[in-house]
Amino acid sequence: MSAINKKRTDIGLRAAAGIGSDVSSPETKDSFAENTAPFVKVVSKDKQTFMEYMVDPENTDMTILATEGVVGWLNKLTREALLTDYPWAELGSATVVDLGCGAGDSGIDVLMRFPNLKWVFQDFNPVLDGVKKAIPTELKEGLDNGRISFVEQDYFKPNNSIGNVYYLRGVLHEYVDEDVLKVLGYVAAVMRKTPSSKMLINEVLNSSSVIAPATSSSPPSDQIPKQQSALADIANMMTWSTFTLFGGKERSYSEYKKLLNEAGFKISSLYKFRTFTVMLECELMS
Repeated sequence: MSAINKKRTDIGLRAAAGIGSDVSSPETKDSFAENTAPFVKVVSKDKQTFMEYMVDPENTDMTILATEGVVGWLNKLTREALLTDYPWAELGSATVVDLGCGAGDSGIDVLMRFPNLKWVFQDFNPVLDGVKKAIPTELKEGLDNGRISFVEQDYFKPNNSIGNVYYLRGVLHEYVDEDVLKVLGYVAAVMRKTPSSKMLINEVLNSSSVIAPATSSSPPSDQIPKQQSALADIANMMTWSTFTLFGGKERSYSEYKKLLNEAGFKISSLYKFRTFTVMLECELMS
């Protein structure tokens, strides 16, 4: 076994062996904070959060493992559903503001499939530098004609990018409720400048339980809430991976509805994708 493969195997074994027992420790059992997630104690061991660990040059092998492994596979799987199960074409020539765009891959995919859309990639400058390099040749013209733009943005600060659609993919599940409300508050503030605008939240919707009551004669599948991600078993597995790796929290429909209402939004549509994510389409309350 090569040194690199041995290191990857060691990382996987440490995570698999340790995370399961560590989630019940008093330090991590009820915590959704990234600095007390089980990953910190089991894998990084030096108080680095998952994201800090992943961007540390000393841990490039872990980044490669995540990209080539389950994370990369799941991301590709959910992006195909994103393109086919949400009616992007109905947005016409809308400007989509992509908050916390990360690698920008989902935005690039949408732009390739729906040429009338305009896209604003938002993140920190080092992240945006990577997105700029990833823009394919077919979309280069969009950099010149204004179809594609880049704005440095911390979503915990006021946002001044005016758009028709504000898009958050895999953002909110990384944060506790208090922080989610802060992010939503800034989105609501900029959306008030364009009253007809909408917000799209692409996340996993889990349920508290998919086990039928002992008194029920119907199969467990009948007990899955209609407002739940498809592939409920994988969706609930994602709940654990989000918690253990990010210190984050996958939420149910009712939990998102409560947070959105508190931030001044209402859910106008729920699109269940054919994988384990959904799209919540939201608008400001009157």
